[in-house]
Amino acid sequence: SGLLRWDRNRFAEAKPILSKTISAFFFIALFNQILFFVDMIEKIREKRLIRKGQKLLATGKLEQAYKCFEKAVMLNNSIDNLFYLGLALMSLSKYEEAKKYFSKVHEQNSENELNLLSMAECNMMQRNWLSAENRYHDLCKLYPRNEAYRSYMQRAQDVVVREKYVIGRELFAKAEKALFEKKNKEVLKYLLEAEEYDPNNANVLNNIGTLYMLDKEFEKAFKYIEKAISISPQNQKFQESFKQIKRKL
Repeated sequence: SGLLRWDRNRFAEAKPILSKTISAFFFIALFNQILFFVDMIEKIREKRLIRKGQKLLATGKLEQAYKCFEKAVMLNNSIDNLFYLGLALMSLSKYEEAKKYFSKVHEQNSENELNLLSMAECNMMQRNWLSAENRYHDLCKLYPRNEAYRSYMQRAQDVVVREKYVIGRELFAKAEKALFEKKNKEVLKYLLEAEEYDPNNANVLNNIGTLYMLDKEFEKAFKYIEKAISISPQNQKFQESFKQIKRKL
């Protein structure tokens, strides 16, 4: 009975300590659970921002797309998010800023194909020919059977061709801006000028054809869309344009 009284006394003394310990474990568990839910909510928000940014980018709403990707990077500066932010900046013709993000991706994954292409494009548009050539050289080493990358490198090396390419791209960017502002006549003017400098640009050709189709000049539209799809036969957008113009003729 003496031993029992001693155990009860010890338990009575230890009870406050046990109570505090249990409370501490409870609050730690609760805190960890809160962190888990906060993390889960942020991941859901990040995915939504990326999806929204991709849709905005595809529809030409570049500033809004940039803001979505910027918020996503603030939540998680992953390689994918950094790349999308760089892509939005490149689409806004902010090449130097875009290169900062592409460089961060390159530091983590120097063999990222899309990132190398984007870095090369930024350098081309800034007329940093040697840097562009180096990025295309990297792509040729990684993908030696890819004829397109070899042709891109040759383009970067050709003094006349590379200048025409850049001017064509600059005119295409002006056309996109005019389209967003709903200035259709200016869009066609810029695209026709872009075609003079870059006659095998399938995007330019398809867009010219689409505008002619909207103006009900179906024969002209067919000529441009047919050429676009002959250059890039796997492009679903061009295939859809081709089906539409065939129905009109």
